[in-house]
Amino acid sequence: MTPPGRKRKADPTIPRHIDQAKIPTGIYWDGRWGGTWYVFDRKPGQRPRRVNVAGKTATLADLHVIAEARTGQVSSKTVRGLCTAFEDSPQFRALSAATQEDYQYCRAIVCDFKLANGSLVGDLITKRVTQPVVQGLIDAIALGSECDTAGQLIPTPSKAAHAQRYLRRLFRWGANRGYNDINPADGIEMPKERKRRRLPERDAMQALIAFAKAQAGGRGKKGSVAPYLWAAIVIGYRCRLRPIETRTLTDAHHTPEGIHTNRRKGSRDNITEWSADLREAWDYLVELRKAIWSSEKRPKAWPIRAQDRPLMVNHVGEPIGRSTFNSAWRRLLAAAIDAGVITEDQTFGAHDLKRRGITDTLGTRPEKQLASGHKNESMLEVYDFSVPRVRPAGDST
Repeated sequence: MTPPGRKRKADPTIPRHIDQAKIPTGIYWDGRWGGTWYVFDRKPGQRPRRVNVAGKTATLADLHVIAEARTGQVSSKTVRGLCTAFEDSPQFRALSAATQEDYQYCRAIVCDFKLANGSLVGDLITKRVTQPVVQGLIDAIALGSECDTAGQLIPTPSKAAHAQRYLRRLFRWGANRGYNDINPADGIEMPKERKRRRLPERDAMQALIAFAKAQAGGRGKKGSVAPYLWAAIVIGYRCRLRPIETRTLTDAHHTPEGIHTNRRKGSRDNITEWSADLREAWDYLVELRKAIWSSEKRPKAWPIRAQDRPLMVNHVGEPIGRSTFNSAWRRLLAAAIDAGVITEDQTFGAHDLKRRGITDTLGTRPEKQLASGHKNESMLEVYDFSVPRVRPAGDST
């Protein structure tokens, strides 16, 4: 335990509502420029760095919460503590696995966001988070944190929109249970998300499949990419699936007629009939999983139920998560560009495979809608880029 320092001297500039005898150890007051509370961030081999942690309106309880958080303990009175309590709740566990994963992704974005004074959003006192604070956070996330080759920030409005929706749900849950008094995420101006409706070029898609198949390899192999990617592209395109629908396929979705889809967002399931490349991709993933599960990396017994056997697994035999798949996809695109297989203008997201698949589906609009699983034709408009072929007006004789 760190020995107590010398007794603090009375400071007339400290706000009158603070009992100076009860100020926690390690938190200091600077009465200049209106006044602020600060701490010293001490890291091995580096000089101590001052970090402002609260303004003059902070209460003594706020200072103790800050001191508690700096010891590594998660206080339920901070934003990080609220996130932890939410994730431990029955309401969170009742959410779908995809929603839980998205919320955990947003939690990391929010809690690890560094403020101008060097502190983290996760360490803020929950009851002192206001609408302007949340609006400033969302605006900052939307501006982006990485720069392009010209040195300009790359906007990330979609990330900001996800964070805002998460905060709105989080603070509503907290307000209903006494963690915070209001929902500061209500009424926040949402960033305008870019409508990136990209349609992959057929030649670029086929070239990427061939490249991913040729470069499929294990971890640590120079120039290799995740071995499951080429098959994931084939299945996502042929079955018109979202990435999460491709990732979560199991042996239970295999039928003699074809692949029984597991669509999300209210779309209807269907069975996509087998094609030669679809059968090849499925069989390849089964053999890849068998090789991984038979190795020493996974000593567990194989799941008995078909629905418990994921089709796509990582190098240790576990189901592939969203962040893992997205990282592998970005590395594939970067490697393909470096190899001259595709250009930067030809890049596309894994979700765009669904758009290419629906556009390439032959038949009438109702037949396309049946194949895509969309419940209404308006949703089909977002994915179908095909141009109808019609007869000329009037008598064509």
